[in-house]
Amino acid sequence: MAEPVSEQDQEFSELLGFLQDQKPEVQRAAAEGVLDHSENRAFVEYCRRHPRAAARPLLRLAERAEADAQAGEVAEKVVSQSAAGSENQKARLARDNALNTMEAGAAALKALVNLSAIPQVTEELVSLNAPKRITEALRSGWLEGRAGLAHWHAMILANITIGKVGQQALCVEDGMLRFLMAAYVTKPRPKARDGYNDPLFCLGKVLGNVCVLPEGRKIVAGEQGTGSISALIADLSERGRRADMMNALRNLCLDTACHEKIVSTDMFARMACFLYPFEKAEVGRRAELPEAVRALLETEGSTLTGDVAVRTAAVATIIGLNGSLEGREYLRGFGCQEVLRAWTVEETDSFILAGLGVGLAAMTAAMKRPAAAAAVADSKVSKKAKATGGSSSVASAIAQQCKDVAASLKTAEGYPSHVLAMLGDNVQHCLGVVKEERHSFQEQVIAMVGEVLGSVQNGIDGKIQAAETKVGEADSEKANRAAAAEGAAALVETRTASSEAATTELALAAGELKAALEALKVAEQEQKTGDAELVAAGAKKERYEAAMVTFSQIKEGTMEAKASAKALADLGKLGKDLAFDTALLTSLPAALSKEPAARGNFDQLVITQIESELQKHVATVTGILEAGAPEREVRAAKVTAAKSVADVAAVRETACKDALKDAQAAQKEAEKTQTAAIKAVKLFGSEMKQ
Repeated sequence: MAEPVSEQDQEFSELLGFLQDQKPEVQRAAAEGVLDHSENRAFVEYCRRHPRAAARPLLRLAERAEADAQAGEVAEKVVSQSAAGSENQKARLARDNALNTMEAGAAALKALVNLSAIPQVTEELVSLNAPKRITEALRSGWLEGRAGLAHWHAMILANITIGKVGQQALCVEDGMLRFLMAAYVTKPRPKARDGYNDPLFCLGKVLGNVCVLPEGRKIVAGEQGTGSISALIADLSERGRRADMMNALRNLCLDTACHEKIVSTDMFARMACFLYPFEKAEVGRRAELPEAVRALLETEGSTLTGDVAVRTAAVATIIGLNGSLEGREYLRGFGCQEVLRAWTVEETDSFILAGLGVGLAAMTAAMKRPAAAAAVADSKVSKKAKATGGSSSVASAIAQQCKDVAASLKTAEGYPSHVLAMLGDNVQHCLGVVKEERHSFQEQVIAMVGEVLGSVQNGIDGKIQAAETKVGEADSEKANRAAAAEGAAALVETRTASSEAATTELALAAGELKAALEALKVAEQEQKTGDAELVAAGAKKERYEAAMVTFSQIKEGTMEAKASAKALADLGKLGKDLAFDTALLTSLPAALSKEPAARGNFDQLVITQIESELQKHVATVTGILEAGAPEREVRAAKVTAAKSVADVAAVRETACKDALKDAQAAQKEAEKTQTAAIKAVKLFGSEMKQ
């Protein structure tokens, strides 16, 4: 059986229902009523329990608010141009309807700004495809030159994208997010409106929110080029937008997949403008900055910002870039070490100082450089022509010489093997014939043999020359190989030291993280223990206040009889728990069961005393809560602070792990280079003998 609907819930339901009325004036009154209620606790609670009842009609009005505003302007113009008479009356009616519709849409937008902060309403808006519908409404007005309500659209999108569901919804279509980016960075910007100097300010929060997701970062970073990132970086010069832009850039830099795009920009130079205390830095220290960066800081001026949120995001950005080799090289190229040094001197926040320590440690770690492999050329073994002993007959001598020629042909290089075989097989048939008796074809074969033998001789001469050169350069080559071996040994020593230092840093970071987690655990336990009494008092207060509401409804006679019987039983149980006077509790059901007009003096006395007792207990627990509130806030602040320390320590440990991994890889590469260099030294003697 469905629970009875309270009178207040019924009122809220009817108010939201009027948003869908056909009459524009009714819609307007309802929308303005919802706006007035959107900060009312009871109405907010109703919307939390019935999110669709609020989200659906408000979204319908809100998405056409910009178009309705234009229609109202057109209708006003028509009235001003109409002559008196029936036509003017019609124009006035149309104008009034258009203005009512416009005001209804504007009020619905503002109400959605407040209500979209409720998680249940946000989820319902996402299910209704609100991210796309609101973006399309904003884009339609933008393309038509209207941006009068853009700031409300931006606020709604900022609220919707706080959660993962909203972020994912906005990343479904690249075009939506790209339009919002373009609208955010496009100049000139919309004029100030409703007290907002930068109407599209909240789109920066939207971009920061969606960059939490990999798909969001992929869209913002862009598949090609760095135009979108550069446009966001340009907004770092505006203080009002700086915090949101730093949050977006922080999320990009914590993703090494985005580093390729980041390092193609001047982001860090722009960050240095509000991180580097230029005037406080020594002149000699300033000179360590790259010339282009120094010139930028001198031209635009630079000082350490007082915005803790900006500095916190900036240090996380630097730690993120240190997660890749290209990121560290990029930071070094922009003088990051000097910026961090000067920043550390001025920094007062302990959490940021810890992050700066992580960044500096990563910056000073050994870079991974390509190894110089020793190139060893293989010498070729020259072959000697076979000599034959004297023969007793000329014929046998010629035959042997022909065999020698054929054998030499086989050593020729650069000729197909079957061609050399053909020439070798025909040497005896050509050179073995007396010159005067040779055919012209035989002469051609002999000429080809001579050409091949000439190439063989040239090859032999070349090898002899190469061998002579090799011998002549032996001392130099030996010295070079020895020097290479010494250099490789020194590099191994350096990189081994870097690995050991990185190991030590990781151990320290791990210890810091362990201590931070233990401190967080202690703070949370202290909070739980310290808040126990206040939690109990809060539960009691809710129970007492609910009892007072029930008591008031029974007292006024507005509660149904069936519900009243159960409520009286609950009040009796509460009275026993609170040790109310037994006589009062006994008399209470009879007094409350009477109609208000029929109650006598005794009935009124019973009701008044019970009501007084309830108020007294509410006041007691309220006093407990108010007295304990300051200490409760202190305990909550301790937990927050301890969690921040733990988060920074976790980031530092991750950075130290990456630094150790890079250092060990660099050490391994150096050891491979050393092994090759030592081998080259050992092979030198045997190579010279070849």
